[in-house]
Order: sequence, then C-alpha cells, then structure tokens
Amino acid sequence: MVLDEAHWIKNPDARRSIATKRLPRRIGLALSGTPVENRLTDLWSICEFVIPSLLGTRDGFESSTGGIANPGRLAGALMNPITMRRTVASVAQDLPKLWEAAIMVDLTDELRRTYFGLSAAGGSALSRLTAQRVFCAHAEADLDPADFHTTPKVLHLLEMVREVLGRGEKALVFASFQTTLDRLEVCLAREFPASYVEIVDGRSGTRFRQDQVDAFAAHEGPGLLLLNPKAAGVGLNITAANHVIHFNPEWNPAVTDQATARAYRRKQELPVMVHHLFYEGTVEDHVRDVVERKRSLIEDVNGEIED
Repeated sequence: MVLDEAHWIKNPDARRSIATKRLPRRIGLALSGTPVENRLTDLWSICEFVIPSLLGTRDGFESSTGGIANPGRLAGALMNPITMRRTVASVAQDLPKLWEAAIMVDLTDELRRTYFGLSAAGGSALSRLTAQRVFCAHAEADLDPADFHTTPKVLHLLEMVREVLGRGEKALVFASFQTTLDRLEVCLAREFPASYVEIVDGRSGTRFRQDQVDAFAAHEGPGLLLLNPKAAGVGLNITAANHVIHFNPEWNPAVTDQATARAYRRKQELPVMVHHLFYEGTVEDHVRDVVERKRSLIEDVNGEIED
C-alpha cells in the first residue's frame, strides 16, 4: 500500500491516521514532501504506517527526543535506513532563480493601541492570540472596510502590486482569512481596474479551481490571483505568475512552502520573487520565530538522511 501526501496522517490522534494504519498491508510506503511539518511526532506517526514500532512507542519516542540538544538529528539517523530522499534541486535543475524577501511593516500608533488592547480582552490565551493574528490581517469586524486600503500593510502591498503589474507580469497573493481576501479583491480591483483580479479559496469548490487557474493563465496582460494557502496551496500549477506575496505568515512552514510552489515549479520560465509581509512587534513576529525553529528542526532531520 502506497500513501501519497502521507503528511495527512502526521497527527496520530486523527481518525484519518487511525483508520489508515488499520488497513491490512504487507508493505507500506509513504510519499511526502513534508514528513515533518510542526514536530517530530509527525515523523513518528508516518513511520508507524511504514514499519510499526520501529521508533518505539509514541511516549517513548517523545521522551527520548525531548531531552537532547539536537533531537532532529537523532530522528533523521533512525529514519535514514528506510528513507529515500530527493530534493527539488536534484530532480528539477531547470528551475529558474528564486528570491525571497521578508518585509517588515509598522502599525500606526492608533492601530498598535487597538492591537495591544486585544491582549486584555476576555477568553483564552489562544483566542486572544488568534484575534491579534486576525487583526494583523485586517479581517476584524471592527475595522471599517472603507479604511482597509489605508492600513500600512495594504499600502505596501499596493506599491508592490503596482510595480508588478506595471511590468505586465502576474502575481499570487496568499492570505489566510476569507474576509481579508474579499477586502483585498475589492481594493485591488478598484486600484487596478484594467488588470485581472480573482479569488481562489474554499468557496470556489475543488472542481472549479483549475478552471480559475486556466482562465488566469489565458488572460493576456497583468493579473492577480488571491488565494487561501490551505484551500489553494496544493495541487495547482500556476506558473503564469512569477511573483508570490504572502500577506500574513502561517504557523506551519510547509503551508507557506507549498503555496509558493504553485508558481515555483516545473514549466516556470521566469525568475520568481517571493515577498513575506509582517507587522513588527506583533504576533506575526512571533509566528516567524516559531517557523524558524520548525525549519531548523526539519533541517536537522534532513541532514542525517542521505540523498
């Protein structure tokens, strides 16, 4: 039995994972571009499908990797004998250059006061953190939609998009919240009426997303496709665009990388420029720190696995 996109069983407590591991098989193979997304337990869960008990019990694995300096290296060394790895660079040497830029934006004094006021609101710590993250994406209900285009991050986005469209090129803009995408569509369509602007997210329906991508590619001239990174961040080939803008950071680096890969993939003929927007001194700063720690863990695992 072969599992494609095996990271879908990374959570050992999920019903999908439990049901999959109960399926009878003589040999199990797991294919994934992101076997570790958030924590080493992701890898343990996938390994339980391939060779049950190879990494011991879950509690034992988490205990043994939780108290050492470089747990990723230990996990990678354990997985090396049963893992065959191929990097994008080794199998797709025809890919163009990729540039990435992190763009720090400052909140205005008024917005910053509102932002920090959310930390004093009621509810759980997670709900307050989520509210602050939503605020940074300017999807909160309290913000007048008419003022959306005046917020610092949107102003910076408009400047970037103006340059991209001025060169006759196309861009993908990823944002995590539906309201953000809706407000961006209204704002960008108003600012650039001659350009193609459309949303691809969970509302589009799986059957129609490829039709939207095909229409975007067929459009002659500059254009913008606004996407949700989870709903439209996998399975689509959107090489008509050579600019990728992440309007807000994601907790999971794999989600961001898979979204970027919609444009940076085979058949892309132009250099790809990726922009990551975030507000300084906010939860978005914290998200980026968490993501860097996760990336370091992933690199440690991969460093012990031979190509």
